[in-house]
Amino acid sequence: MLAAEKELLAAQAAVTQAKAQGRPTIKLVGQYSQNNEPVQLGLGLQHYPATGHDGYVGLQVNIPLFSGFATTYQVHAAEAQVDQQAVAVDKARQQVALQVWTSYQTLQTDTENLTLSAKLQDVATEAWESAQRRYGSGVGTILELLETQTALAKARQQRIQALAEWRYDRLALGAALGQLRWRDMKDR
Repeated sequence: MLAAEKELLAAQAAVTQAKAQGRPTIKLVGQYSQNNEPVQLGLGLQHYPATGHDGYVGLQVNIPLFSGFATTYQVHAAEAQVDQQAVAVDKARQQVALQVWTSYQTLQTDTENLTLSAKLQDVATEAWESAQRRYGSGVGTILELLETQTALAKARQQRIQALAEWRYDRLALGAALGQLRWRDMKDR
């Protein structure tokens, strides 16, 4: 978004520059030269030292009278570029807002999933402990114990997955907001 805003400022500066091309300009010009090459009037004749100095300072005035409407067309083209960049800035703002909203909603869903996965893990742990007690007292079967153990392993896996997604989406929201710092990467 910052890049789009900078391009908009550049386009606005181009409009100012295009308008300035149709205005008169004044330049301060100057030159100084010195000639110290010895002069010889003919072959075999004596050399005379040269001491030529030239210099001038002046003002150069440029008044554009008619450029075939080129300046007008350049101004219109630059203004069209400003309009195009303004649309690009609006589009970038909308895209950032959508990304923030999407990241927030995803984080909300992940937070609910995190809570539910903790409850699922608790229920699976209780079921496994109950199946262990039943098997230990001779009431339960090995199949029941293995099924609850498998359910507990799946619940733990879902908990780990939910926690990983929650952490990732929390960082994604921070990045979308432009407020991602090193301390945000630690657990809370």
